[in-house]
Amino acid sequence: MPQPAKDWRQLGEDALYQEMQRILRFSHDELFYRLSNLRDFVNQAFPTLEFYQEDLWNERILGETHLDSILRCKKSLYETEPFAYDVYKNHQDAYGVWHLDDYQKTVLLMSDTRPLVSFIFAHTL
Repeated sequence: MPQPAKDWRQLGEDALYQEMQRILRFSHDELFYRLSNLRDFVNQAFPTLEFYQEDLWNERILGETHLDSILRCKKSLYETEPFAYDVYKNHQDAYGVWHLDDYQKTVLLMSDTRPLVSFIFAHTL
């Protein structure tokens, strides 16, 4: 039987912070999977928010695609700065078309989830 949704406004910012820290920091999974779990949590708990990835082909390093992780409010379209990104190799074929290759790594750009919690409370709760 599905669990009832938590009332994060009632539980408060500290409770949400602890839950997000638990998902992102205290798991033994690789960072890629921890961010996927955080995305799933946010998208399920806050339907007016969207945890999405924006692709940047060769914008930072030639031969790499970076998928920036961003949190956006669907109603206002306000969004956070990227807080993590995945790195993939890419290549250009003989016709000039770029193709995504192998996953390389995930880079976390934030040391703490407080900015995400603040964004959530400012834009949804």
